[in-house]
Amino acid sequence: MARIVKLDIRNFLGIEHLELSDIGRVTVIEGPNRQGKTSVPKAVEAAFSSGGKSPELIRLGADKAEILLELDGDVLVRRTITEASGSTARVTKRVDEETEATISKPQAYLAALYGDRMRFNPLSFIDLPEDKQRDLLMGLMPITVTREGLAAELGEEFLGVDFRQHGLQVVADVEKLLFDRRKEANGVAKERGDRAKALQADLPGEDFDEAKWRAADVSALQRQIAEAGDAAGHKRQLQQQADSLESEMAVVAARIKELQEQHSAIVVKRLDLLAEIETIDVPDVSDAERMLTEYTDAQATLRRIDEAAQAQAAWAEAQAAAAKLDQQLGLARALPEKLLADADVPIQGLAFAETGVTLNGVSVEHLSDSEKLELGVRIACALAGELKLVCIDGAEKLDRERWEQLMRLADESDVQFFITRVTDAAEMTVTTGGPGTFMGDPVPAVAGE
Repeated sequence: MARIVKLDIRNFLGIEHLELSDIGRVTVIEGPNRQGKTSVPKAVEAAFSSGGKSPELIRLGADKAEILLELDGDVLVRRTITEASGSTARVTKRVDEETEATISKPQAYLAALYGDRMRFNPLSFIDLPEDKQRDLLMGLMPITVTREGLAAELGEEFLGVDFRQHGLQVVADVEKLLFDRRKEANGVAKERGDRAKALQADLPGEDFDEAKWRAADVSALQRQIAEAGDAAGHKRQLQQQADSLESEMAVVAARIKELQEQHSAIVVKRLDLLAEIETIDVPDVSDAERMLTEYTDAQATLRRIDEAAQAQAAWAEAQAAAAKLDQQLGLARALPEKLLADADVPIQGLAFAETGVTLNGVSVEHLSDSEKLELGVRIACALAGELKLVCIDGAEKLDRERWEQLMRLADESDVQFFITRVTDAAEMTVTTGGPGTFMGDPVPAVAGE
């Protein structure tokens, strides 16, 4: 397990030069905004990360940034950042007062110490879903749009829009509604324009006397034609009725003749059937019918026997499957506890339920602020690799009770803490020591409060 015992930062972000020696379990960097507080944990991160070319990390006006870290065990980490060469690291281990041995693969060595998980900030360990992030950003800009105000601007009340939403969302909904309306209106206009152009192209030439034909009266001609049409129609109707009756007469006459012939044939056939009946002797089959009934009943019984046997077999198979599932379910229910015990984040009381992750049986979202802080710190401590270090930015959010809780948690752990918080002090200060150094520490006044 490695710990930082000395830190020397030169020309990194907002820090011109900062040197810390005899670094304790807890280091608190506090002061006003824009004084380089967050530059300290960022410098620690930069010392262990390759980072590529990052000229923005170099303090304005300097040609390079340098970070020197000394770890217990006499390990020295030197990180140099230049605009031309990017970020380079040299790691040595002190053999004696005059001799240092160079680590051949410094970045691999540093990655093994640091990893990516030290970046976890306990004060923001609960990741918000995307929609909540959006709601949060809008919540920082309280904007209200009323139906009346928008009507005054746009001349419409937009009854289909929910004005209880954030003002920006209301405006976005109205914009979409107007865009859709415009698109539909443009389509209608184009369709009607195309039809008008087509009709115009189909009109006659200039020799057509439009005025003459608009003033013409043809009502007398229309009446004469209508009366002639009515008379011709009535005549056709009467002729059709007469033709229909003549056809029906012929059909009836043919049908009468056909029925007379059928009657004579039926009489002869009936007499033949009666004569044949007298010659037939019907045997007694009552015994055969009885035996067939018995056979049918027996077959039904056999089917019930087979069905019962199949049901018994299926029942046994289902019982075996249920027993296997009971065993599997028991194993599955015990698996989360086993997985958590073997995981990289062994948090006592952390479990999985149908509703999600719980701590001591309570959903994480329903934990108190104290419980959430404790869970966040314990997760951060568990995530810390060989370099036992947790960086906490924004501790000014904690009240006195939560601050002292954080110090107690730090005292109970074997982890180093770098903590930044904003105060109204004139300049940045850095204090390092054990967790007890900061117990009873007054809650700092924060600019703007």
